[in-house]
Order: sequence, then C-alpha cells, then structure tokens
Amino acid sequence: KRSSEEAEKLKTVLAEVAPDAVDHMPEEADPGSDRYEKLINIKDRGQIFRIDVDSIEHIEAAGDYMCIRTADNSLILRETMKDLERRLDPRVFQRVHRSTIVNLNQVRQVKPHAATAERLRERGVLVNATDNPDLCDFTLPAIVDRDPVLIAIGTGGASAGLAKALRQRLEAMLPARLGKLADGLLAARGAIKARWADAGARRRGIDAGLAPGGMIDPLRADAADALGAWLAAEGQAVAARMVSIRLSSDDPDELTLRAARLLGEADRIYHPPSVPALILDRARADAARIVADGPPAEPGEGLSLWVTLD
Repeated sequence: KRSSEEAEKLKTVLAEVAPDAVDHMPEEADPGSDRYEKLINIKDRGQIFRIDVDSIEHIEAAGDYMCIRTADNSLILRETMKDLERRLDPRVFQRVHRSTIVNLNQVRQVKPHAATAERLRERGVLVNATDNPDLCDFTLPAIVDRDPVLIAIGTGGASAGLAKALRQRLEAMLPARLGKLADGLLAARGAIKARWADAGARRRGIDAGLAPGGMIDPLRADAADALGAWLAAEGQAVAARMVSIRLSSDDPDELTLRAARLLGEADRIYHPPSVPALILDRARADAARIVADGPPAEPGEGLSLWVTLD
C-alpha cells in the first residue's frame, strides 16, 4: 500500500504535468485494486514479450496502437488507449496528454514546458507556451476579423482572458459589414483621386468622411452603402482651424492623448525653436513643421497647431 507521503509526492508530480487529473487521483488503494494488470503480454515483431507494468516509463498512442516504452525497449501493442487505461492502476498511470500516459513512479524530474521549449529552439523553431509568457518567443493575439479588416489584440501573454474580453467588446462594436467599407474604398480609389486631386485635400476629405458622425463613419452599419453619396456630396471642404497645445514636458511619451491625436491629424505645426524634434516626430510625416514666434493670423486650410513648451 502506498504511504501518504508517496501519494503526496505523486500528486505534486501530477500537478506539474496534468493539473486537471489531480482531482481524479484516488487517495487510497481501493479493494478492487488487484484487478489491475501486473504483467502485460505484448506480441511484437513475431515474439511475445511479458512486460512488468512497473517497468513501463510511458505510453504513447498512435491510432489503435500503443507504443509501450521501458528503459531498454519500445514495443507496439494493438489496443486503444481507452482500453489500456482500464487495465492500469490510475494511482500510478496517469494520462497527461490525449496521446500520452506516464508512470508516475518513473518520473524523476518535471520540466515539461522549459525542456520542450529548449529542444525546439535548438532546432530553430519559435516557441509559444500557453500560460507561460517567460518561455514564449511570440504570443498569439485574439483576432477580430472583418475581412479585409483585421484587428489583433495582444497582452504579451499577460492575460488571455483580457484579450478575449476586449475582442468580444470590439466584435459587438464593429459593424459586420466593415470589410465591405474597406473593399469599397479600395474600389473607389480612382474616383477619390478625381474628387480631390490635391493630396492634402484628399486626406482631409477622407478623414472628414471617416470621422465620428461622418458619412462613411466606420461604426455606421450602412457606411459601405454611403460611399457613392459621400463622393458626390458638395461642400466637403474642411475649414481652417487653429488649435493651441501647451506641452508640460519635452518627453514625447508624456504627451496627452489629446495632444498625440492632434499631432497625428494636423496639416501643419507652428512652433517656437524650443519645441524638441522628438515631439515634432510624433506628427504626420507629411505635415509641415514651421518655426514661428507666434500663431499666424491665417494658418491655412485644414488643421494647424500652435505648439509651445512650458
């Protein structure tokens, strides 16, 4: 009869390799434990081998065949894993994978993820270990698919549950026909260029159409159907607008969300020499950067910023 100390040791091992199986592991030997096999006869390669079950290290499934591995031999048994499990003492032999049974008495050290990850890396394979971000070379994001629009949500392995929750929120928020809007914009490229020949005017026209409440606001369920009306609409010129931004730090990572958004939208940025280039680099690549002593009286069409540093 296994001592309580041995049983706890086996539980610790099992918790490492198959946590879900711990709850089903018998605490004590039951009166019917003698029904489990002590020897297994295996016919392999024209011979019959009598294998002491205690010598089995692990068993791997391959369809209706089992590969029985001992310290000095590997034998093929024609039997399903389900049937073989019934013949083996579950306090000793535990399934740790859908195709693997291990003899817990043969386990000396458990390094399932680390050892496997290292072997894969030695072969040049990138590794993703579920719920073990320290071993991951990459993580798999949660995906919102509105083909051809694709949104990936990753947490660097910190919380798959958080990524899932965000995906579900976005799924509910984004119209099912968002992909149709993307396809429509691609098909309308020629018409968009004809409508706004100037690149700056074209960008402003697209931004206005896609803005919240715009004719082709991507969160509108009928945005794809409104493309024709948007292209034909008159009076879409964007009025001149000047917005002032006062920075409290020269560190671009300390920009407020509002300042970062405006820098990404601005057509031109007026600023004194004291504003560092690292801040200006957060603006659109094609936005004009203009050194000035103060905001201009006539900034020009579209959005202009007057940026200062306290």
